[in-house]
Amino acid sequence: GFDAAEGFHDYGFRWSPQRIQWFVDGVVVHTETSARTGVPIPSNAGKIMMNTWPGIGVDGWLGAFEYSGPLYTLVESVRYEP
Repeated sequence: GFDAAEGFHDYGFRWSPQRIQWFVDGVVVHTETSARTGVPIPSNAGKIMMNTWPGIGVDGWLGAFEYSGPLYTLVESVRYEP
């Protein structure tokens, strides 16, 4: 619903035994629950990873990636709240 390249955004997620919610700029953009998927919410410890992902291998929904110049990821801040 937005172009993530237009500027900095705050991304986050809230993970509980009942659901996982994903946020963009403080707004819930997606929620998964065991009832919705029929699959238990994962209970294993996770990792926070940040990288540049050009979308290679998902041409069917993203379109072909055809840029050959340098790629950069700018991370303004990272915060973890247990």
